[in-house]
Amino acid sequence: MSHFILAAYYEPSHNIAIDIESYIKNYSNIYLLYGPELHFNKTTAISKGIELSTRISSNNYDILFNYTLSRCKYRDFISRYDKTHIFNISGNKKFDNGKSSFGFNWNFSSGFPYTPVVGKYPLIHNYSDNIFNNIFIPKRFSRKLYNGIRNSARYPVYHRLDISYKRYFETKKYKLTFVLQVLNVYNRKNHLAHYGGIADINNNFVYQKKFIGYFPRIPTIGLMFELK
Repeated sequence: MSHFILAAYYEPSHNIAIDIESYIKNYSNIYLLYGPELHFNKTTAISKGIELSTRISSNNYDILFNYTLSRCKYRDFISRYDKTHIFNISGNKKFDNGKSSFGFNWNFSSGFPYTPVVGKYPLIHNYSDNIFNNIFIPKRFSRKLYNGIRNSARYPVYHRLDISYKRYFETKKYKLTFVLQVLNVYNRKNHLAHYGGIADINNNFVYQKKFIGYFPRIPTIGLMFELK
């Protein structure tokens, strides 16, 4: 494996910082499963991208913008972990002379790739008659799925907003932090994966997909105790 990185850092003022980083990784001697027989084939892979980060800060607030353009693929197809675009914005603001703070994080990214089903075809299951051994009688019909190009489709875009509120209490001996947090504030139904099969609806064979999602909106309350 070879890994190359090129980075640049610039501060146009005391409260603004810009960071640009590009990278490329080449992989060899990778073995992957191929085909319905699930046999291993040797292949190569490449991962490359560019990341831009901008931080704006002062005594009472801190905001970070981050954008990544990347590509991760094997010799013959895109990796299932490839995300072309990733955008993230996070911030934190202090109140009451630093005794409390409010933070947020919003993430937007391309969906993960998956292999789509592009068609179906009939499959006849036969059995041999006990009397006429040379005659095969159709037993039943079913439908077989036909997959498209590996990882050529993508799930819907992913985005999520998290917010948090913290209140700090201090003495000479300890520090106590009260935390109120809400994950996935607007209850976005992001798609992690899906499964499916053929259903018989009014004598018509239809392929149905059922999606597996990430977590829904989750409010949490916490209390952190630290000794000085």
